[in-house]
Amino acid sequence: MFYNRGKFNMKYEQEKTFYMARGKAKMHSLSTSEVVEFEAGHLVTQPEGLECRSEVTKAVMMYIKPS
Repeated sequence: MFYNRGKFNMKYEQEKTFYMARGKAKMHSLSTSEVVEFEAGHLVTQPEGLECRSEVTKAVMMYIKPS
């Protein structure tokens, strides 16, 4: 999956795990105001129910684990 630079809101209806192969992004939790940064080489798990504002600062390519 590819994402170009930009900002957008996300809500995870179920847990999602992905490997970030390229790029850089920040996720701002809408419930806790926590900010987490991800970049190429990171394996990330987003919990079910997470609502966040994603900010892609360098175009991202990721591989998502099938549900």
